[in-house]
Amino acid sequence: EGTPYFLKAKPNLAVGFMEGFAYEAESLELKPGSRLVAYTDGVTEAERADLSQYGNERLMEWAQTLTETLQASSCNEQEVVESLYASVQSFVDGNPQNDDITIMSIRI
Repeated sequence: EGTPYFLKAKPNLAVGFMEGFAYEAESLELKPGSRLVAYTDGVTEAERADLSQYGNERLMEWAQTLTETLQASSCNEQEVVESLYASVQSFVDGNPQNDDITIMSIRI
């Protein structure tokens, strides 16, 4: 368990966005027990009726709560995904979804 953080990565286009794009590969090592949560921008750009967005700060608050309160080590990956999705849905408060939302959680 540790403090949640965003991975530092080289900027690239989304896969399949542009034919022939030269992607820059990179690698990183994650410690055993680490959890990687990947998501599309539909998570952070989810909007309320007043157009305020879920955003990176709220995402980090969710991750910190998961780490501290929900005992992240005992959560399975389905519970992590469902927890983040529920957080986004609670934030938008019924406002229609304007982008795809994809969430994937991987435990190392």
